[in-house]
Amino acid sequence: MSILRGRRDTVALPTFGFMRTLGVAVLGLFLGLIAGTLLTSAVARPFVDGDGAGIPVGVALLLGMIMPVLGVAGAVAAVLIDRKSRKS
Repeated sequence: MSILRGRRDTVALPTFGFMRTLGVAVLGLFLGLIAGTLLTSAVARPFVDGDGAGIPVGVALLLGMIMPVLGVAGAVAAVLIDRKSRKS
């Protein structure tokens, strides 16, 4: 028992601030992915012809990148907004 008493203060546990930041980042990620899904479906509809033909390769690559980019942007924006609101 006496061995553990001396080492108890060396264990680093995550603080409440870290967990809050992580939760806000996950929330921002999900909101960004939802926004990316909505934007992708809204932008892709005009590119699809009436007969169901394919989308040009460049446009398809751009549409494929919208969701992950908006997901990361949402997470970053959420953390920045949270930090700014905590300071004031």
